[in-house]
Amino acid sequence: MRILHVNDYLAPKGGVETYLLSAIPQLEEDGFPQAVVYGKGEAGLVSTSFEIPEISTPGWGSRSVLESKIDAAIDQFQPDVVHLHSIYNADAVEHLLNRKPVVLTSHDFRYLCPSSNFFHRQTSTVCERSCGVGCFAVTLAKKCMTPRPKFSWKYYRRIIRVRRRFADFQHLIAPGKDSADRFIRDGFPSKNVTILPYFCRIQPLIEPRPTPEEHLILYLGRMSENKGWEYFIEALGKLPESVQGLIIGNIRSEEHLRQKALENRCQDRLSWKTWATQEEISEQLQSTSVLIFPSLWPETLGIVGLEAMAHGVPVVASDIGGVSEWLLEGETGFRVQPKDSDAIAQRVSTILTEPKTAAAMGQRALEYLREKFLPERHLTTLKRIYESAV
Repeated sequence: MRILHVNDYLAPKGGVETYLLSAIPQLEEDGFPQAVVYGKGEAGLVSTSFEIPEISTPGWGSRSVLESKIDAAIDQFQPDVVHLHSIYNADAVEHLLNRKPVVLTSHDFRYLCPSSNFFHRQTSTVCERSCGVGCFAVTLAKKCMTPRPKFSWKYYRRIIRVRRRFADFQHLIAPGKDSADRFIRDGFPSKNVTILPYFCRIQPLIEPRPTPEEHLILYLGRMSENKGWEYFIEALGKLPESVQGLIIGNIRSEEHLRQKALENRCQDRLSWKTWATQEEISEQLQSTSVLIFPSLWPETLGIVGLEAMAHGVPVVASDIGGVSEWLLEGETGFRVQPKDSDAIAQRVSTILTEPKTAAAMGQRALEYLREKFLPERHLTTLKRIYESAV
């Protein structure tokens, strides 16, 4: 069976791309030829790929040109199934549905929410409404969509057009229950939905790494508004002087970071890196006491949490979205309310001052990872979905 993946990026960029670049080689090893249509990226990362920049646009330009490029890729590769991940162009989505059976993974909410993440930037709150004309009034008050009418209208139309075609998708793969529920609420047929969490690309340790002697808390991820990284710094400022903090992410302004640390009186204890390889991240997790995951939007899952679990690192995370799929309260870490730096600091203190609790959480994290998040389990279900789609 031949699978054509479609995604905006083909690059080691974020969670979606991490998942793709981990799953494709394993599917190929199982005898499923794979190819990728992408808008931007590096062709050499997979054996067969087709660059179509138009799929990453909101829909500007000639639809006939876009469709002819998609047709050329389909005709050359001859896929049995198209696996749609994350693209913005509704013309491309509709044309793929007209050509082949399409399976969709809900990595984010770009087919339900015009801003893709159900997050109000003005109030740092989660939106619970379904997309409708009221979104334009909401964005003026709470800032979710872009205020530029030309673009916001395109984003809104993307939702309406794709939602009308929900019945034409063969299947929806949702990384967590929260994601599945949102799609079903907005009209996706529940019988065609499977909750299938991501797998962890890191082989879990046999035993948890030794409890680090130095106390270090780690933030790992993008530095966007909806990730809550500022609450990591606030929590660090409320912890004892012996606790160090490290941020690894796509830092946009080091000056902003310094100022935030200064405001919270932890400037001497906070360090950061703008980039790290997978090997460097694994090495860093070996010496991390607690991973902090302070997200503010309804994450579909949170792959970085799985990577911490693979090393037996306890996690303190926002109780939001798909986090509860992998963070067992009091067993693999603690869940706290979003934007609550006091609670983060209190839970971190518990882990740091109770070595037996930290060790037990690390052991349970490894066990739970093996129970639910190994590649074999995920790929077996994924292949069964592909077969049912055909």
